[in-house]
Amino acid sequence: MNREPILFFEDVVLFEDELHDHGISILSVKVADTSYLLREFVTKERYIKDIPLSLSELSDPAAVFPHLHVVKEESEKLLLPPDVNSEVKGDIVRNMT
Repeated sequence: MNREPILFFEDVVLFEDELHDHGISILSVKVADTSYLLREFVTKERYIKDIPLSLSELSDPAAVFPHLHVVKEESEKLLLPPDVNSEVKGDIVRNMT
């Protein structure tokens, strides 16, 4: 299988809040050179007492994430019109040079 090279990728955190010791909320956007947008929403939860990690590990979202149970998951693919995709690609190339 021949994959196209990734010309541009960025992970941008738009919002992060620790929710006063009741968990963490993060809104991020992953930007890539594609002709579509993927919108994903995932709600996960689990009681802290049921997560087999040390207290120091509980502050690391990457360590906690695999131990949580999915409560709600939504995804949606939005196709961009060809002219919009061309404009965005042109802007990216201009900004990189």
